[in-house]
Amino acid sequence: MNKEYKKKWLTNLRSKKFKQGKFSMRQKNPPGPDLYDAFGLLMDTIPVSESDGWELDEYEGRYYFRLFNHDDGQAERIHPMIRDKLGISNELEATIIDMNDFRNMTFEEIADYLECIN
Repeated sequence: MNKEYKKKWLTNLRSKKFKQGKFSMRQKNPPGPDLYDAFGLLMDTIPVSESDGWELDEYEGRYYFRLFNHDDGQAERIHPMIRDKLGISNELEATIIDMNDFRNMTFEEIADYLECIN
């Protein structure tokens, strides 16, 4: 994995500034702060143009990364172009999704896991 982005991602995961959510990279949580999953924090870590950033779907109350086509059923997966740029394998992506959404692991626990891998 790209060391520069990994370091920033680990910092975000451990910062306690973000509220953890499930099954969506980022979603509205009125009246509180937005909820993020582990990959939502990663998307906030990488530099993107304004046209590729977050877009709110008011109907669903979830954000989508504009770079993704959320009509293709892959909105909660990392776009292959970004995954390749960051050096994230399909296997690692699936593991992190499982840890966040199904095993109820905290951001801190996910960061500990990521720190142990290359």
